[in-house]
Amino acid sequence: MSNGDLPQAQPGDSAPNANESETPHTEHSPSRPEPVLGGFTAAPEIVTETRAIPMGAAIAISAGAWLIPGLGHLILGRWTRSLLFALCVFSLFFLGLGMEGKLYGWAFDRTPTAQSIPLQALEFFGDAGVGLPYFVATRMGAGEGNLANRSYDYGEKFLWVAGLLNYLIMLDAFDVALGRKP
Repeated sequence: MSNGDLPQAQPGDSAPNANESETPHTEHSPSRPEPVLGGFTAAPEIVTETRAIPMGAAIAISAGAWLIPGLGHLILGRWTRSLLFALCVFSLFFLGLGMEGKLYGWAFDRTPTAQSIPLQALEFFGDAGVGLPYFVATRMGAGEGNLANRSYDYGEKFLWVAGLLNYLIMLDAFDVALGRKP
């Protein structure tokens, strides 16, 4: 192919820049978001600055987040998340205690079925996820469980969910500390 075969630019034609793409695009003003499906407008993106901290400090923040629900996010300066997470975990935990749910401990009940001990270990893992409130409650004798109470089973599940939720919050604080998540 020779130069004679290529179309020549005529005077007054605008040559495409290397920065421009072949498909036309429009620029939108940041003050007026682009309408999306249904006539609603898209919310503007909120960009937060994240900085990674050393692994040892991230592990220490995670340990604090496990010990006291919400503490990890509070240390990282995310006080709104911290208060919301602490409120959720403490609400579930104290509602579970109020419903007379059982807090499982290290001393597993010996029953004739061999399958009960592994299940009790999982229940202990869920309960202990709340951290310091779990240890304080068991030391005070709370969480003995009352099978005669109608809400016993619900209370037990609330206690497990509080611990499991706190594990997720602890992992979230770890990811935020490492800069993996804003």
